[in-house]
Amino acid sequence: MTPADLLVSIAGYGLHPSSLPIINRPLGKEIWQGLLAALTGELVLGLAVQAADSGALPVTGEQHEELSEHLEVAHERRSAADRCLDEVVGALDQKGIQTCLMHGAASAALDYRQRDLRLYDTLHLLVGPDQREEAVSVLVEQGILRPDAAKRRLRRQSVTSYYSRDGVRVVLYTALAPKRVGAQVEAGDLFHDRVAFTPRTVTISALGREERLIAACVHARLNVFRKDLLAQRDVVQLVLREDVSVRKIERQASSWRLEAVLADAVRSAWEMFRVPDVVPISAWSRSFQPDPRARRRLAAHPLPGLEG
Repeated sequence: MTPADLLVSIAGYGLHPSSLPIINRPLGKEIWQGLLAALTGELVLGLAVQAADSGALPVTGEQHEELSEHLEVAHERRSAADRCLDEVVGALDQKGIQTCLMHGAASAALDYRQRDLRLYDTLHLLVGPDQREEAVSVLVEQGILRPDAAKRRLRRQSVTSYYSRDGVRVVLYTALAPKRVGAQVEAGDLFHDRVAFTPRTVTISALGREERLIAACVHARLNVFRKDLLAQRDVVQLVLREDVSVRKIERQASSWRLEAVLADAVRSAWEMFRVPDVVPISAWSRSFQPDPRARRRLAAHPLPGLEG
């Protein structure tokens, strides 16, 4: 098993019912240090610790201690993101600016049975295109975003990235997908199906289940800032939910002209993690044939290759 294969196996831990170990014995020091760096960068330390605790990932006592130390730091970064989320949403709520949490933090809260397994250090928020400039101004004025965010020209981009004063990346979206991909699905088209939850002190809105799945597929395939293993695992987590309406997903994806993105993201995630479950959406993704135009657009956004 190559280091890349090992990383994917850990990122997909728990998706396969097999009880076979990922590896048979602890890794040597040099290979272990490389794996530890990759686990940290891909934010899959929680899954690695779970695999180690179950015996699926044999580690030495020293290696387990290193895993735990790195996971503690990752939890601190996620806590910083959570505090920033409360500040951002609270500040915008007071100004009547609607928001909708997407991807990492939303997936952890709503789609993982064990929230601690899904780490994140970035916030992804959907806002109305006519309110984004005001939202940035409010967050800068209140000292939540760094002052240089106010100097950024927003132009007509559907996604822009900023940093909080504590170094948390805050990505603001005004549409579900990048321009020239599918229909232009803006925030207003998504707000009416939001769900609410209160992870800390502020009530947060997130996309509904089916919309969250389509958004996860768009994120896994087309994210311009980072393509990662957890984004692809999120796709599997959502597809395997028993309460997801396949009919609604098909209808929405067709209406938004995102069937090719949905099919390709699901198929890629299933193949990467070798998921044995065959469910209606995964079966459909294998048989779907995109038209030439959709195929060209997907080819312009290749999935990342894993070295090793």
